[in-house]
Amino acid sequence: MIKLPSSLDSKQAILLSQPSDIQYISGFQHNFIQERLALLYLSHKQNTLLLQPFLKAPPQFAKDVYFGTRPQQIAEFIKRQTIEELFVDADNLTLAEFQALQSISALKISNLDRTFIDQKRLIKSAKEQAAIRCAVSITKKSIKSTIEDLHIGQSELQVKSILETHLRSYGAELAFDSIIAFDANSALPHHQPSIKRLQNNTVVLIDCGAKYKGYCGDVTRTIFFKVDDSVVSKAGSKKERQFRHILRIVKTAHRHALSLLKQSTVVNIKELDIACREYITKQGYGEHFIHTTGHGLGLDIHEQPSIYYKNDGVISKNMVITIEPGIYLEGKFGVRWEDTVIV
Repeated sequence: MIKLPSSLDSKQAILLSQPSDIQYISGFQHNFIQERLALLYLSHKQNTLLLQPFLKAPPQFAKDVYFGTRPQQIAEFIKRQTIEELFVDADNLTLAEFQALQSISALKISNLDRTFIDQKRLIKSAKEQAAIRCAVSITKKSIKSTIEDLHIGQSELQVKSILETHLRSYGAELAFDSIIAFDANSALPHHQPSIKRLQNNTVVLIDCGAKYKGYCGDVTRTIFFKVDDSVVSKAGSKKERQFRHILRIVKTAHRHALSLLKQSTVVNIKELDIACREYITKQGYGEHFIHTTGHGLGLDIHEQPSIYYKNDGVISKNMVITIEPGIYLEGKFGVRWEDTVIV
């Protein structure tokens, strides 16, 4: 069980509602993220898993389980505890749940400082790293298989379906909704796949992730699709040359960030972003790198830290992050190259 903040006294407690937090601490995994299946009550006196009645409690909570996750049931449970202040995660509590808790007289509801759990989740154990390695391996194999299956006339949505079939065929779930983007659509970092169809001489961006044993992988590859080298139009040839040029810049920026991690035992988060951003800027494309260099991941696809020049934190051994520089030319195409990195 996670060590509670030393500042928490006997009259205070924490109610966790984010599914990945609950899985990290209790081992209970939400299979239906659209529903509130569980909450976790933590105090110095007791730890209780609040579950929907049709679910079975994990072995470690066999005697410390309360069946009921509706707002009023949650409030009834909290009323029975001898506490005066309850810390809740405002980003993951519903309005109905908050209002039910707020109706408890003499109970102060405060916003939870997530530092105590986020800092713990930053560092991945050997078991967590093994699951992430498997997730990444499956992700890369699925992308490779999907690229081999590409042919003219497929829509972005059809390629997405092929990709996700490959991910599942290797025994994984989806870490997030896959991104398939052709040509101008690839200049939108979070494009949602459409009915746009694949043609010869097309830039194809594939961003996806497998989830294995609850842990995420995240990989992006961008390729130039063409079916016949012997028949290439002048426009197609010019487009491919520009794509290859942009791809070299992005992959070099990617290597600059990786080399920083390999050369030093202490790396500031901002240095990773600056390494990519400064190189891309020197090549004349700084204004077209429109997102951060990466992010942490684990049970969630986006975790701390954010790899950005405004972040003063430090990269530590056994963190897991993405490195994903990109250049996006509006109306033409975008190029992103992303890997999941275990430090």
